[in-house]
Amino acid sequence: RRSALADAFEVFWDDRRGVYVDHVLDGRRRAAAAQHGGAAALAAGLALYAKVMAIWKTPGYPDYHWIAQPDLDKRFGKGFTNRIQQAILSWRPSNPEQKQILSLFGAQQFTAAKASAYGRIEQVGRQIGQIR
Repeated sequence: RRSALADAFEVFWDDRRGVYVDHVLDGRRRAAAAQHGGAAALAAGLALYAKVMAIWKTPGYPDYHWIAQPDLDKRFGKGFTNRIQQAILSWRPSNPEQKQILSLFGAQQFTAAKASAYGRIEQVGRQIGQIR
């Protein structure tokens, strides 16, 4: 089924311009090529990376964060916060229950991050007026 869908997506490829177009009407590719559709197809594995050229790759950044209250060790015993962190960091999609949780975040796994890792995100947020 996936193969058939990928093959069907080829109607959107504009070989002359080297882009996936946004729509086809009456069997003809239209000029609009905002690349949202192409990007989605690439992410879903339906389009071939060999056909496109990357012009920018977003640097990695911590996307979701889990924060523990500072008094958890006092409330639940020494090392409790660390055990929670290690448990969350050990989740893998090979475990069906863990895969279900990871999929809610669109993640393959979680990684440890420090507060300093959010500096660039904060800077951009301030530049675009989303953080004051």
